[in-house]
Amino acid sequence: MSRIDELIAALCPEGVEFKRLGEIFDMKAGKFISSNEISKNQDEHFLYPCYGGNGIRGFVRQNNQEGKYILIGRVGACGNVKRTHGKFFVTDNAVICDSKVEVDIDWAFHLLSVMNLNQYAMKSAQPVLAVRTIEQVKVPLPPLEVQRQIVKVLDTFTTLEAELEAELETRRRQYQYYRDALLTFGEGTDAATRVRWMTLGEICQINRGRVMSKDYLRDNVGSYPVYSSQTANDGVFGFIDTFDYDFESITWTTDGANAGSLFYHCDKKIQHH
Repeated sequence: MSRIDELIAALCPEGVEFKRLGEIFDMKAGKFISSNEISKNQDEHFLYPCYGGNGIRGFVRQNNQEGKYILIGRVGACGNVKRTHGKFFVTDNAVICDSKVEVDIDWAFHLLSVMNLNQYAMKSAQPVLAVRTIEQVKVPLPPLEVQRQIVKVLDTFTTLEAELEAELETRRRQYQYYRDALLTFGEGTDAATRVRWMTLGEICQINRGRVMSKDYLRDNVGSYPVYSSQTANDGVFGFIDTFDYDFESITWTTDGANAGSLFYHCDKKIQHH
């Protein structure tokens, strides 16, 4: 049994109670501020971060909140959840959640972040999330000790994720550096004089794929991938029952916003659109 299970068994053996968000938090929108009162950069005059519906908009001269709070985007980026601390300003595009009961703000942040609060927004040209709507949403409210244990576990994984992302970015830059160094033979350099230069047409056979409609794909469904100019789904446009190519190859898109995107195909029977 995990530590969290042990705590739940000891502190709430009958199960975790559910409460409406309005019972847990006093929820209210921030205050209007004009864009000319917000600076993009922080300095000695514009000290305080200014939060809108989608996070920090810039910096302002005066704060209207101080402490540790949850903010929920209510206009545009509806349901976007942020946790804040210190002195800051909240615009009327965000909802400030001020706890009424004993609750761990970090736990509440993790909970609200996975709830897809955007589903409660009123659909319009400018989506709006009404305070009275989210106040009625019910959520589990475990004892404070359980909340803190959950935060401890999640923060551990958050730290690991950040470390892995940093390592991945370092490896990506390392790869790009060595790739460019190994594959660059600039004209006029010693390396350039030691290699043979050829056109792509001399190195490989290049031809375009054939035109294929969505109707054709629908009527000839099979197991062979069809590659098109799209880059989503690794360039796969669909699957049909015939193939034109049965060898290691490279394809690239020739038109559209993704023109020039490359895909490598190893020992695959494919159709090119």
